Amino acid sequence: MKSEDEWRKYCRSGQKPYTIPRAVDRVYKKEWKGYGDFLGYEGLWSVRKVKELLRDLIKSKVIYQWNDRSKQ
Repeated sequence: MKSEDEWRKYCRSGQKPYTIPRAVDRVYKKEWKGYGDFLGYEGLWSVRKVKELLRDLIKSKVIYQWNDRSKQ
């Protein structure tokens, strides 16, 4: 699923297990980060996220400690 609309269609389809709430945004209100996060389709490797990751790796200097074993 790649959208809130697809999630809602899935909920109406009768295929959703009863153990998963239909209104996940309300049930998990404190932890809620959006349907993209919930469904796993958005923000995983957006340009912004890649830049944040690279900045963090450079700042922590972990990136300089990696050994590229594929060249061996």
